Amino acid sequence: MTGPHEGTCMKGPGVALGVLLSLVLAMTAAPKGAKADFFTGLKAYGAGEFTAARRQWEAESGPKKAMAHYRLGLMLAFGTGVKVETDTALAWLRQAAEEGSGLARLDLAEMLFTGADLPKDYAEALKWSRAAAKAGSALARYYIGRHYDRGLGVALDFHAALKHFKFAAEKGIVPAQRRLGQYMSAGITMDPDPEGGRHWLELAAKGGDSQARYDLARRYHFGRGVEKDLAKAKALYAQAAADGYAKAQHDLAIFHVQGLAGKVNLKEGRFWLLRAAATGLDESQYQLGRLEMTELARPLLMYDAFDWMARAWRQNFPAAQALVTKMAKELPERLRQNELRDKIDRDATNYCLLAYSISAWQKIDEHCAKVARFGQVVAQYVMGRVNESGLGRPKDLARAYQWYRQAAAIGLPRAQNALGRMLMRGLGAPQNPARGASWIRRAAEQGYAPAQFNLGFMHQKGFGVGKHAVAAANWYRRAAERGHARAQFNLATRFMAADGLPRDPVQAYKWLLLAEIRQGVDRKEGRAVAQQARRTQRLFAAAMTPAQLDKAQRQADAFRPK
Repeated sequence: MTGPHEGTCMKGPGVALGVLLSLVLAMTAAPKGAKADFFTGLKAYGAGEFTAARRQWEAESGPKKAMAHYRLGLMLAFGTGVKVETDTALAWLRQAAEEGSGLARLDLAEMLFTGADLPKDYAEALKWSRAAAKAGSALARYYIGRHYDRGLGVALDFHAALKHFKFAAEKGIVPAQRRLGQYMSAGITMDPDPEGGRHWLELAAKGGDSQARYDLARRYHFGRGVEKDLAKAKALYAQAAADGYAKAQHDLAIFHVQGLAGKVNLKEGRFWLLRAAATGLDESQYQLGRLEMTELARPLLMYDAFDWMARAWRQNFPAAQALVTKMAKELPERLRQNELRDKIDRDATNYCLLAYSISAWQKIDEHCAKVARFGQVVAQYVMGRVNESGLGRPKDLARAYQWYRQAAAIGLPRAQNALGRMLMRGLGAPQNPARGASWIRRAAEQGYAPAQFNLGFMHQKGFGVGKHAVAAANWYRRAAERGHARAQFNLATRFMAADGLPRDPVQAYKWLLLAEIRQGVDRKEGRAVAQQARRTQRLFAAAMTPAQLDKAQRQADAFRPK
């Protein structure tokens, strides 16, 4: 929907990184009286003494200085146990690269190319790629090929790109194998060679390259240059989808929805559509909205269904445009012939949500207010949102409160959460935290994830309810299990700190991995939450074993929301 997203009671993930740092520092005693060198710093880093590690590595001037400065640069770039210092990190990484660190050259090449943790600078990225390649790095040759392939930091030159890709592919560099396969298949600077191209794509797919897996899946799906094999296509889509490749997530969802190479599984189909739609893929947003309007048609899903359809509509996705136009023509007549049934009449609800989702504020009273006065609960909630946010009219918090109250009394979880939020803040009515908490609890008990997150945060801070670590962790868990990113983050910190839950590093890391992913449940998920989750992963990983990290990853991959 357009306009401000539905609010929560409080802001922020709930646990600052400073608290997490204190937690990890408490895990192991710091080394004392140790000589200031690389290995002493490495020992401190492994023990969670990041400030001590920084001091050791800054002071290193011996034969391991390049490695010390490299590790220091990464620690400052990632914010692992220390404040992010991008400029200082870049300076240390440059110094390490100049001192001969091949790892520093490669990481500078990648980070400056992608803009991950350092500002993009294609010219400098190419400089370090060439330095690493001169020292014999096959990965650096792939990086150079990537510059020529896209004309970034250098003139576009497919011949030069191919030369570097071929060298790197033959040395086992997986993304180079995928790009070489694509060149050969498409006949870029050569005659097309589908068989040779497939060979390199299969090598890349076996090496874990999600784009290669997706490319091969499409070939087996549609029989392009190979015999059509839906089972093989589905398996490849599943591998790429698990890697987070949105297009593969979409196509895998369609396999489940249509029962291709297996039985129809709408629940699994919706799961993958939701993952893909949350990344912004317009076709997935359309298909998800359509699925929730039709096969999964349930009253409490209709708001979400129109929300996703509207996102695709705003991206000018043709099928979404056509469906919205069709509904705009048909619904008025259907509503005129309809006697309102129940508190969530399908036609009346659709008529209201259609106007709301496409921001037709001049028609919102005609579409929503009329049916809201006849007790249509979703329309009442929408009118609350319109008046609270001032959508197409001046803000009227008192009127918003009254609309929310009517819908909440009937039992709509969204309205109960909104009403509770207004009472907690004293918006449109006198502030009453206890009453506000009561309404939020009603919504939470119905399984509404934003309310569950709110209630967890309220118990964590003692707002409107008793301050209670176990209750906070319980509500965070329930919201996390429904795919709420900030709840997943907060739950992770409680597992690691033994705050309301037994300490469990594997569970903590699992929930951090999930918090990084866009899941389409938490309206405030995205870059900020993902970045904090990644930084905290690095913090926790320093005190975990490889077996623990692997177990957490497998559990995160197997996660399905309730």
